[in-house]
Amino acid sequence: MDFFHIANYARPNGVLTQIVTWNWQLNILKINMKTIFQILFTIFISDCSAQISQSKIMTTQFTDKEIIEQSYQIKKADTIFVKNNKLDISKLVKEDGDATVVKVSENYKQFNHEVILNDGVYVYIRGNSLKGYQKTLRRKDAVFEDIYQYYPSGVIKMYGNFYINGFNNNIQYWFDEQGAIEKFENHDIPYEFGWKDVQGFLQEQKIKKEEIVEIHRSNGSGEYIWAIVFKPQELINTSNVKVFHLDAKTGEIIKEIIYSTARHLD
Repeated sequence: MDFFHIANYARPNGVLTQIVTWNWQLNILKINMKTIFQILFTIFISDCSAQISQSKIMTTQFTDKEIIEQSYQIKKADTIFVKNNKLDISKLVKEDGDATVVKVSENYKQFNHEVILNDGVYVYIRGNSLKGYQKTLRRKDAVFEDIYQYYPSGVIKMYGNFYINGFNNNIQYWFDEQGAIEKFENHDIPYEFGWKDVQGFLQEQKIKKEEIVEIHRSNGSGEYIWAIVFKPQELINTSNVKVFHLDAKTGEIIKEIIYSTARHLD
């Protein structure tokens, strides 16, 4: 069971941003949540003396067989607006009148397109003919999304699965300009206490989905933790949120704090 609801989409400054809200938030002043989460992690990390080396979770060499298999599976799954293993921008423009193409110069075209497919998958493609393109895929009510990046040629450049508000999930892959895997990083290795375990923790603590502000993890900055930020009923009429920090291996509560968001109001 997922503990989130996707409320709406916004496009500040022309860039699509996913917004996840719950009922209680509609009556609260605007909060720069990204800043708050960064500070929450800074508070925790400053107390940690041990630093875990990034090299422990960074690129490991595939065998030739693994490279071929993983490359094949990723490309096989990437079928939306793809032709001959390349993102087909020209076909998309021809077939869909909702696509926005801005011709800046003869050799530079800016592209934006978003659509919900018949099966409920939300698709957003943006980019340009010089730097390349990015495609985001998200199923209805999902809290994770697939992101594909492409070279200007349309060849896949990167694939990853991401929580909608930020953290990298599972294995992220990078490809060369011929579409062969160059490297990968498994972001889940430090988190033996995984996403399903976090959902179990929410149930045990009786944290309701409408109370959740954010769930994040440290992704290598100091000690590995989960951070659960929520607003229980007793804090509804305040500017405070409650925060649990969980050990990434055991799920043990290593910190429990009440944090004021008032200093970060717009």
